[in-house]
Amino acid sequence: MKYSAWPKTAAGLATGLALATLFAGTALAAHHEEGDNGMAAGSITVTESVAINAGPDKVWGLVRDFNGLANWHPAVQSSELTEGENNEPGAVRHLMLGDGGSINEKLTAWSDEEMQFSYEIVDGVLPVSNYASTIMVEAEGESSAKLTWKGQFDAAEGTADKDAKGVIINVYRAGLTTVRTMATGEE
Repeated sequence: MKYSAWPKTAAGLATGLALATLFAGTALAAHHEEGDNGMAAGSITVTESVAINAGPDKVWGLVRDFNGLANWHPAVQSSELTEGENNEPGAVRHLMLGDGGSINEKLTAWSDEEMQFSYEIVDGVLPVSNYASTIMVEAEGESSAKLTWKGQFDAAEGTADKDAKGVIINVYRAGLTTVRTMATGEE
């Protein structure tokens, strides 16, 4: 898969996400891991987590809608289902980014009971290939939760691994920060 348009649009995405991450500062107590997480995808793994002072049901309510990424991610302008039913494996969403780029993603698993869903990128402007990801909410006591976004991927042709990884880390952190703010009012 060739991403000839990615330098322009991914650079804009990375810049916007870097600013969002800067605003998050150290208040985003994100946890970053590398290693094998059991996902059958590329060779680079990124895991970002944030503790949120809100119940897991409230946090899950903010992120559970596969077609609702535009509601909580600052880089996503809109999301439209192009195939299937929302929150049903096989559904495909078309994301329009604020800088004009787009991404198509396919839902591969979704569980209300486990408070998690997984998806893969079909095509788009991010400098990655073989991308698979999971978003999950875990209880941390009765009134707090841990929100985790993990992905496994390869760098797109012509992109250094560290550059692809940096873009994905910024994507995850910007989304996690926004959800935490929405759930708690804390910035």
